[in-house]
Amino acid sequence: MAYNVFISYRRDGGFETARHLFDLLTHDGYTVSFDLDSLREGPFDSALLERIDACNDFILVVNKTAFVRTLDPEFDPQNDWLRAELAYALKKGKNVIPVLLAGATIPANLPEDLESLPNLNRPSYSIEYFDSFYEKLKTFLHSKPSGQIANDECGEIHIETDVECNVFCFKKWVLRAVPSEDNVLHLKPGKYRISVVSEEFPDLEEGFVIDIPTSGYNDYISINFLLQINGRFHLKPSEKDGKWGFVSEDGKVRIPFKYDDAHWFSSDGLASVKLNGKYGAVNIAGDIVIPFLYAEDLGFSEGLARARIGREYGYIGINGRVIIPFIYSEASSFSEGLAPVRENGIWKYINHQGETILSCPNYHRVYSFEGGLAEVEYANKFGFIDKLGKEIIPVIYDQAYCLYDHGPSLKEGPIFLKAEGKWGLINRTGTIVAPFIYEEVGDKFREKRSFVRKGDKWGFINTDGVEVIPFVYDNAKGFYYGRAWVEKDGESFYIDLNGNRI
Repeated sequence: MAYNVFISYRRDGGFETARHLFDLLTHDGYTVSFDLDSLREGPFDSALLERIDACNDFILVVNKTAFVRTLDPEFDPQNDWLRAELAYALKKGKNVIPVLLAGATIPANLPEDLESLPNLNRPSYSIEYFDSFYEKLKTFLHSKPSGQIANDECGEIHIETDVECNVFCFKKWVLRAVPSEDNVLHLKPGKYRISVVSEEFPDLEEGFVIDIPTSGYNDYISINFLLQINGRFHLKPSEKDGKWGFVSEDGKVRIPFKYDDAHWFSSDGLASVKLNGKYGAVNIAGDIVIPFLYAEDLGFSEGLARARIGREYGYIGINGRVIIPFIYSEASSFSEGLAPVRENGIWKYINHQGETILSCPNYHRVYSFEGGLAEVEYANKFGFIDKLGKEIIPVIYDQAYCLYDHGPSLKEGPIFLKAEGKWGLINRTGTIVAPFIYEEVGDKFREKRSFVRKGDKWGFINTDGVEVIPFVYDNAKGFYYGRAWVEKDGESFYIDLNGNRI
């Protein structure tokens, strides 16, 4: 049998990971050399040389003690098969991919025939994020799965991106796209739905329908996520010696450490910063766009920023011009075209022109609209109103927690409410869909599921309040791309949307 991937490992400490990689790669169509027979007993066997000769890729699983024998001058190198395999693969110019398990390092004092090993690129291993590691590992392989369509039968889609992305075809992962590289997707003639998702920020996604008319077809897709990422996350506020500035993901200082305070960039591309006791705003280049006039950090949203002068709130544009005068005693940022403000002791909602759209004199506090509803408070009880002021959910609950469905239906999901010490679930028409029996609720609904605690065990309910995965786990996290992390009896693993162990 011809092998295109060879896995080398120490049985003591490396076997489990090596076997797991063998199972995954074999499932994905690669031919992998992984043996439990006499090839790995006693002195190094020449049969292994033939397998390494035939392969394109050599995966080296490195645990904490992988090189103990190799560095022992009294140990016979002929009996050190891992060293012999690795040395032969390096000599033959194979694509050697080290996989460093937890706590493992590559020693600097390796023998001469292994001295190039520390300089080899490798994927970052993580047992907690194993799926991401595995997908990245496959991008290091030169081999292709068996049965893959020949390139001359396909059209080519070249993907240009400014950040690392994952590419999906009909929701199935097909490619990892990297900046400054020609990322080529080979597709047979036909129509395809392609999604490109930022690796670091999965909520950033662009979708396309691509029509490949002939096998010689070529086209280009340009993905530009960097501005969006910069505007919200990419430049991170950071402190040094009591002063604040901004650094990029590579650790470089992009905006000097000269401010007394700094906040994250908004989607408008501005960040609120403080200097000499007053707040203003800078853009991604570090230019001062809004002067330092304000007593509180600026809350940017929908092209306006909530600001405070003295004790009064108003709203300014992203160019610093006053749009709505400073006449409110309390105010929040805009959401869905409306902002809650308090004037002369009365809460109300205003639009972008400062016009009163809805007055709420019967509530002690009102909050921003999300998904057409806004949380309101009276005498430490909570409920929800719509944009006409009608109480959709009565103001009788002790606590509210809006958990919105992940994806296109963002801000349309049900609402968790707490009464008499227990949580229940109510939809946006005010109907109870899950009884008030839960001690604790988890993160946002993702893929129509959220994790909740009943008694001392965690399980999952869907947006209709149905318990879809049993309450048998000691800990749990939300779903992401069809899988969720759980912990049971001291063991952690992943489950699918039906609760089956992955």
